Amino acid sequence: METTYLGPVDTPLHAALERRAEAARHLHAFNRRATLPDRRAEPARLSGGRAKPARPLDRRAGFARLSAHISLSIREAYNVSRAIGATVYVAPIARLTNPPPSLTTQIRKQMTGHARQTLTRPNHQGLIRPHIKPKRGLPSPFWAN
Repeated sequence: METTYLGPVDTPLHAALERRAEAARHLHAFNRRATLPDRRAEPARLSGGRAKPARPLDRRAGFARLSAHISLSIREAYNVSRAIGATVYVAPIARLTNPPPSLTTQIRKQMTGHARQTLTRPNHQGLIRPHIKPKRGLPSPFWAN
């Protein structure tokens, strides 16, 4: 009895069908995960619709995240103010998260007249122009007018 040659042994004829079926299984699983509701989207609820209180570790992690965000914002504001030559007053982080009601009025009273002017009025210095003298015989650049 003669045997018929079926092609190379390592790649059967139905390998393409198997790959397509495997891809379909992965796509189906991905779509199922995408349509399931996200558990983190809404907080856990107690009976009566009350929100479940956060665990101490969660609360601590949330505060650490908030304080890191605030300190980064302060650092960025400080760098920007250094670049433009302004003065920045930095309050302790505890006061930022829970400020007393009179804090803004105290800061307003401490602000000098010059600082108040720079915060309320636009800057009228005009354009900053480079000090470059054109060579003789050449027309002056547009910024030297």
